[in-house]
Amino acid sequence: MDEISRGIDDQIKSAELLISSNSFQKAIDCLLDIINFFDVEGNFEKRDEYLLKINKCHRFLANQSQKHQDYFEAAETYCSAGFLQKEHDNNELAHQLFNAAIECYICAGKKAIKEKNYIEASRLYCSAAKYTKTEIQNKTKAREYYQKAIEILQKEIRIHENNDDPTNLCRTQLELGKIYEYLDDYQEALNQYQKVVECSTQKGFQYFIAECFQHMASCHEYLGNNLAMIDCLNKAVSYRLAAAEKFSKNDLPLEAVQNFIAAANCVTRLNDSDELLKEILQNEVDCFLTVAKSNIEKGKILQAAYYERNAAYCLNQLGQAETSIDLLLAAAEKLLSINEYYGAANNFQDASLYQERVGNLLKAANYAVDAADLAKQSDDLELAVQNYLRAAQIYQTIGYYEKTSYCNSQLAEYFVKLAEPSLKSNKFHIAAFLYYRAATFYSKVSDQGKASSCYERAIKYYEKAINIAMKDDERLLASYSACCATLVCLIMQQPARAEIILHDIRDNSPNNYYQLSDSIIRAFKTKNSHEYSEIHQKFYKIIQNSPEIKNLLDLTENHL
Repeated sequence: MDEISRGIDDQIKSAELLISSNSFQKAIDCLLDIINFFDVEGNFEKRDEYLLKINKCHRFLANQSQKHQDYFEAAETYCSAGFLQKEHDNNELAHQLFNAAIECYICAGKKAIKEKNYIEASRLYCSAAKYTKTEIQNKTKAREYYQKAIEILQKEIRIHENNDDPTNLCRTQLELGKIYEYLDDYQEALNQYQKVVECSTQKGFQYFIAECFQHMASCHEYLGNNLAMIDCLNKAVSYRLAAAEKFSKNDLPLEAVQNFIAAANCVTRLNDSDELLKEILQNEVDCFLTVAKSNIEKGKILQAAYYERNAAYCLNQLGQAETSIDLLLAAAEKLLSINEYYGAANNFQDASLYQERVGNLLKAANYAVDAADLAKQSDDLELAVQNYLRAAQIYQTIGYYEKTSYCNSQLAEYFVKLAEPSLKSNKFHIAAFLYYRAATFYSKVSDQGKASSCYERAIKYYEKAINIAMKDDERLLASYSACCATLVCLIMQQPARAEIILHDIRDNSPNNYYQLSDSIIRAFKTKNSHEYSEIHQKFYKIIQNSPEIKNLLDLTENHL
């Protein structure tokens, strides 16, 4: 831990030096690592301190771009900053940043108009519209920006018509159709796409037609014209496959695979041609492997592993599980060679899932453990827990109890670690449930001392959650936490303690959670399993809608 602390101290110093030397982009990269460190540690006060520093760096970069009239770059920087702040619930600051981004998109659009780059201008106004709608939640203003984008393109269409420029005319009409789709005006979008198809067919412009038919299929689907949708999808498939074949012959595998993917998506929507889909998927595999090989030759290991993973996914869809797994593991080895533990963990996780589907349970469990161990190295506790859980369940099923015990001991430790950040952010109910989960796994490995300690912590933090909910007059939430707390008390064979907790939230109008808790305590005290069956029937909806309560209730029954 001291070594890790020294490491983060060094990163903080590096970030400060980079900021002082105006190397803001490098400082941002460094600060992101610092923020992630404090996130994992659960030190949210420190994390927020560095979030403000990273915001200053983003703003400086955006301001520099604005001074040089690179408004698009400024807008993208503001958006990146906005999403980062939004991710950490700094919503007011995120709102300001998105507003700044929208202003920059508009400035960039005006600049593009002056430069007579009308398609670019329309796209910039569409970007302003998108963020106005999704992030600022102002649909009226968003529609104004979309309308401005339409006016820009309509003006350009007239120019191309006068200049007899069919290529740019088709390109502009295609863009106009997309904007009408954004506005849910599907009939007008169809009108624009049909114009493009007619012009492109007449002039021999094959490259616009496939995209138009795909968009037309979506429009017909929204309008309920199913036969027209199917016809458009079939035509899109034909044009996409022709384009893919052409790109393959010209040794352009990435362009080819993009068309194969588009064709496969259309065939999937048609849902009536398995053989054609298999042929397309095999072509995708060949293209992905060609691109991967090219990246290996260039020393681009990360990119090569990415394309191998895509090829593996296609092979699995083709039913070639073993070949797919071999490719995933080969890609994982490449990622490990450059210390990309998270990517390697995901590859082992997929290999595990594929092995499980074909019935190779031991290999599935072993790969899940590999995935969990690699997830630990990348500090992704949730991914580690997810894979240890799967591995433990599989080992238990096939009778590998020593390996099951290893996974259970790891799960106990990691649920405790997952609880710590929740405590630091005062999310007591979440922390309580995580301590309860840790306790159950300590029990499975017969470490009753640690199990009891974690059960006690679970009750303690459920009680804290109850007190906070009661202060805020959140009776239902208090009853929910009380229900969970009483169940943990019963697991610990402490019905009297459960009654005290329930008594503290008693009021004149007991809700379903209160009634469920009261019924469970009475059934537990009488040791009547028949009453438990009646409880399941009476409170079926509550139990099914709350995995937490269901999990606790199942374990309570086991302690009868």
